[in-house]
Amino acid sequence: MKLGLYVNTLLIGSPAIAGSGNRPMYPRPLGSQDSEDKLGVLLLSLKSMAQLPIDRVLYNIELSPEFQEDSKEIEGCIRSYFPNALLHSEGKRPTSLAEWERSSLVAAEFFLRGQPIVCVFNHDHIFVDYRIEPFTDAIKEVFEDGTRHDAMLVYSHAPEVISSISDSNSYKLRLLAYPGMTLKSTEVRGQGGVLFTATETGRVDAINVTTAAGLKRMWSAAVANSDYVPRPDWPGVSFQEMEFVSYFTPREFFRHFDGYGHVTTMPRYLGMAFAEFIDNSPVLASRQSLINLKKLETASGSRVSVEQMTEGYFNIFMDNYLLAIRDQVYASAGDPTKAPNIIERLEALFKLFQSTYLETDFQSGYLSPEELQTIKVLLRHRVFGNANAIAVIVLADCAALPKHPIIEKVPAVRTSLTSRIKIRSTIYIKKIVARFIKPS
Repeated sequence: MKLGLYVNTLLIGSPAIAGSGNRPMYPRPLGSQDSEDKLGVLLLSLKSMAQLPIDRVLYNIELSPEFQEDSKEIEGCIRSYFPNALLHSEGKRPTSLAEWERSSLVAAEFFLRGQPIVCVFNHDHIFVDYRIEPFTDAIKEVFEDGTRHDAMLVYSHAPEVISSISDSNSYKLRLLAYPGMTLKSTEVRGQGGVLFTATETGRVDAINVTTAAGLKRMWSAAVANSDYVPRPDWPGVSFQEMEFVSYFTPREFFRHFDGYGHVTTMPRYLGMAFAEFIDNSPVLASRQSLINLKKLETASGSRVSVEQMTEGYFNIFMDNYLLAIRDQVYASAGDPTKAPNIIERLEALFKLFQSTYLETDFQSGYLSPEELQTIKVLLRHRVFGNANAIAVIVLADCAALPKHPIIEKVPAVRTSLTSRIKIRSTIYIKKIVARFIKPS
């Protein structure tokens, strides 16, 4: 299946910050370190997508004055990254509802009928899966018949997705920021691995795969309280009388370049690791699971050890699955009877991870039967051997966050990390750990 790529983004020296008004925002205790090399990040993002089977690229990249001289370099890189694709630019990024409707008509003419389109409204999401097949298989699962105009596959922000699909209380927490979305929790298993669906009304995620018909349908239903509309998830933009079925997967396909400010375990500023990963460098002694699993042969041609592979899977689990535990603990604030057993929570997430990564990689032939069984055992020891450390990370995060917004009925982001930390001694840590880890 050939994919389309639809890029609409702005390259600007300083970040554009949108006001959130009184809308409760999801708490971000750690500030994300924004990369200074905006151009480099954009090119790295495009280069990472060049691994995908893309045959048509419609791009509208707006440059602020300090990047005007880089226009030719960007054009040259796009032609270099996608040498066999049909390329087209409208010359201007849409920034109003009328312009988006016109652009959706251009997309309908440019892309093939029913063709899945990877929609990019940001410059800094990098394709990081060490295999492309799980992503393309998930797309086939959703868009195989070519008639879907009411579907979207969300392709990034995996930690939040995993948290939302794995616990209803965590999902309710997200509804504070995104009213109008209802979770069906329908699980679909097929060649695309594990998929979950949700019905969205009133909003559209900006990190999605859809079709040209889906884009046209989306923008024809959009309303905004401002003339400036740079992307579909912009504050003040809503979609009236329109329902989309969104598909989510607990596998990380793309990652925000600078990590996520609210995911404590995820390393920040991964530029060098990403660049080496995309360029197929040999396996490195790196924290990055991306590199460990991208290339399973060493420079001498021998197979990477199962211990190295296990470490790669462990890093993926820590980076993407711990937020689901933190969210559930946080969502139970004020009601100790709903506090989760962290070990049981780890068990459920470990089972989901095995299905999403290990079983999927085995079924595709990426892992041998012997490697699968050995890695399952080693990874279980690695995860549960770190259960105490995981509990401390989770509970320290919860102690640093404001009180639960559902309880307080006020916006969640209110105080800084440093003013909320109350952990003063090992004794205090033991007390809060004891509250959440119940004896079996």
